[in-house]
Amino acid sequence: MVNFAFRPFRVLLAVVATGVLVGAFALLSMPAQAGQGPHLTLKASSHRITTSGRVALTAHATHRGSATGVVLEQKKSSGWKEVDAFPRAAGGRVTESHLPQGTIRYRAVLEDAADSVLAVSPVVTIHVTAPAKASGSSQPASHSCTRTSSGSCIQGGEFCKQSMYGQVGYDASGRSWECTGDHTHPHWE
Repeated sequence: MVNFAFRPFRVLLAVVATGVLVGAFALLSMPAQAGQGPHLTLKASSHRITTSGRVALTAHATHRGSATGVVLEQKKSSGWKEVDAFPRAAGGRVTESHLPQGTIRYRAVLEDAADSVLAVSPVVTIHVTAPAKASGSSQPASHSCTRTSSGSCIQGGEFCKQSMYGQVGYDASGRSWECTGDHTHPHWE
């Protein structure tokens, strides 16, 4: 014999379960609203101009504690051009990235495993200009020339010793030159 007393309860339970499933499916299939993506921050960012007139940039991008990439772009006449990218490098930290003079912008980018962009931080823009460089003016004749290891006077463009990096030397005519460039292969400039 079939007990019909519980049948309305079973029907009600089936209707509620179906409604919940349809509602959940509808929510999952809705497009995401703008501005509801993951929160991304670009913090503790700083930059400084080096003696060679390039920018040394430090940026730290985070997304809920995980590292993200940092993209660096330079303004060109044709628009913005990416000059460097640091995907998830060193905990999202970019340090001592040397960029040429001009207008530079950087932003943090969060990507998934398939390289789809999930979020982009606000853009930070800086203008990089070279420090004023002293012109190679002639020095009084009393200045003796700076000698190379072979004993001859230095000349502009020649390589200089790493120990001379950042120092000023004089050529045979008394003109001043600074030992500059990268630390591996500095030269008189």
